[in-house]
Amino acid sequence: VGGTGNATIADTSGNDLIFAGAGTIDVHAGSGATTILGNAVGRSTIRGGTGTLVAAAYGTTLFAGGTGAATVAAYGGSLTAQAGSGNAIFLGGPLGNNTLAGGSGQTILLAGGAGDVLIAGSGAGDVLLAGRGAETLTGAGTTGTQSYYGGPGLETILFGDGTNQLLAGTGIAQVTYGAGTGIVALTSGKAATITLHNFNPTHDFIALVGFAPNTAATVLSNALTVAGSEHLTLPDGTQITLQGFTGLTTANILGA
Repeated sequence: VGGTGNATIADTSGNDLIFAGAGTIDVHAGSGATTILGNAVGRSTIRGGTGTLVAAAYGTTLFAGGTGAATVAAYGGSLTAQAGSGNAIFLGGPLGNNTLAGGSGQTILLAGGAGDVLIAGSGAGDVLLAGRGAETLTGAGTTGTQSYYGGPGLETILFGDGTNQLLAGTGIAQVTYGAGTGIVALTSGKAATITLHNFNPTHDFIALVGFAPNTAATVLSNALTVAGSEHLTLPDGTQITLQGFTGLTTANILGA
């Protein structure tokens, strides 16, 4: 149990429950199961170990993962978290400006607010979920399979060079395809605005979910070309711009 001063805690092999006080706390997790309840005043620095770790953070928190599985959720200040080789789940704080990065294990990254940056790791199967603010979700440089989920805010989404899939939200998104297979799925009723960059018809696709049969053909027949970019409008009002690309066909539209 921490007090009002600064504290450094080195966990070992046992199972431990740590309550942070009002001061700065530095925790080195060990091989046992570690649970940490952070404070809302001081700064918390947490280093994962070989055991499992669960942390509820209320102030500004820095986390560096180890080889064990980790779950770190921020409920107050910003969270800066870098996963290690163990599987990890990170939840950014509601005030935003969180930086959440995957490691070599599987990572689930959940944005908290405006200014968040979510970075997929080198392991396959990372999941990146946007929040409500202006956020960046990136898998640039990765070669694994990554999944992205859009939200209601302003989003910049960068695909990696493996298989990348986005389920768009209701917000405004700028999406850049990578060198691998990229799929952007749009659900009927969300009325999103989305701009697609670096679209390559040999391996990139748009998927329509919940739309009526033959929607793709109808939408393409009404497509507009402006300044070398193709503009599509879906029946629910969704606006799609293929920046610098024209000539989309039904071969690259899945589902309708």
